[in-house]
Formats: sequence, C-alpha cells, structure tokens
Amino acid sequence: MNMDLQTAYERIQNSKSPIEEVGTIILETGGQWNPAEAADPTKLFTIHLHQIQGVGIGAAAALDDWMHKTREFLGAEMVLDRI
Repeated sequence: MNMDLQTAYERIQNSKSPIEEVGTIILETGGQWNPAEAADPTKLFTIHLHQIQGVGIGAAAALDDWMHKTREFLGAEMVLDRI
C-alpha cells in the first residue's frame, strides 16, 4: 500500500482546514502552492499530489475531486493487497 498517499489522505481528512493542509503537504513534497489562487473560488484549480490529480472550480472543488479519486485508489489497492 502507498503509505505516503494514505498518510496525506488522513492528514487532509482529519484537518480542521483541509485546504491549508493540502497546501502544506504539497510544499513538503517539493510542489508549488499559491495561497492567493487557492483562496479564489472562481479559478480552475488543479491539485497534483502523489500521482493523483484533482481538478475543480476553486481549490475546495479540486480537493474534493482529489479526495474522491484517492479513496477509490486506496480502496482498489487494499483489494489487490488481499489477492
């Protein structure tokens, strides 16, 4: 199982400020994060973290998309680990 991805997912899920948390994780992993753009709910926004991409109008929508795709990926990975 991809523990870095699992850890990032859990950190974001358990955070009181998920947008700030994903920004922190992206910076920790060497990515780029612009808080001003993340605060604009009208911009097309992309989050690319641990090989999963989330896209939406605004950072919140992009993060929702990323979380959904990550849940699906981690669930499939858990099934494969049992085989």
